[in-house]
Amino acid sequence: MAEPRFLLGAQSVAGRRERAIRLGWADASQPCFVWRLVGPNNRELGRSAQAYIDAAACRGGISFLRRQLDHLEVRVWCDDSTRWLWRLDLNGTPVANSARAYMRRRESVFNLEQFLAAVPIAGSPGLPRTPASTGTTTSTPLAVATSLTTEVAG
Repeated sequence: MAEPRFLLGAQSVAGRRERAIRLGWADASQPCFVWRLVGPNNRELGRSAQAYIDAAACRGGISFLRRQLDHLEVRVWCDDSTRWLWRLDLNGTPVANSARAYMRRRESVFNLEQFLAAVPIAGSPGLPRTPASTGTTTSTPLAVATSLTTEVAG
């Protein structure tokens, strides 16, 4: 049976632009890496709450999550559209969040429990995944991922 695993990905140009606006970054053209945790069935359990400048920093974020797992504060809340979300914080700083919103609180809490159980046993990430111009996702080496991200941005 497959095991949960972490995936690295370079955000699309639109994703970087949206994140840059939200976080107040001056330069949305820089590569922006995020991690996702997927379960044995390949469904996304959660994702990084912040973006990283490169794949190495993104891997460091995963290591940080694993080391601090017992110290994270859990937030489960209902947004304005009556959908339930969860987030893990450390001293008020978001570390991880749900990949999507849920119709019911119990579904959000169940997903959070699955995420927390998967973090310690999840496989380490391989090569970063980058959005191709076709909208599909493919595995590519970091050097190629950076050039693809640059090409898509131009």
